[in-house]
Amino acid sequence: MIALTVGMTAENTDKSSDRHPDPKLESEQLQSASRGLVVATSTIVGSVLTGLGIGYLIDRAAGTSPRWTVAMLVLFVAGGLYAMIRGSIK
Repeated sequence: MIALTVGMTAENTDKSSDRHPDPKLESEQLQSASRGLVVATSTIVGSVLTGLGIGYLIDRAAGTSPRWTVAMLVLFVAGGLYAMIRGSIK
């Protein structure tokens, strides 16, 4: 046991920085992740609401029931997912 501790330097024994990361860096990472989550959520919610609204207006003008509402919802959700994925890659 003594032979093992003699060969250790302060660099090898000081692992406190590994256990306690910098709080400022951790806070910045949390803020960045939160910001990304807000953008992703608003993109999807906005896409759903826009698709529903446009589809409803087309259905109302054309006298059809849920045909255009469903079609626009699917189209806008796909576009929102595409935008969200594209934004997360950057």
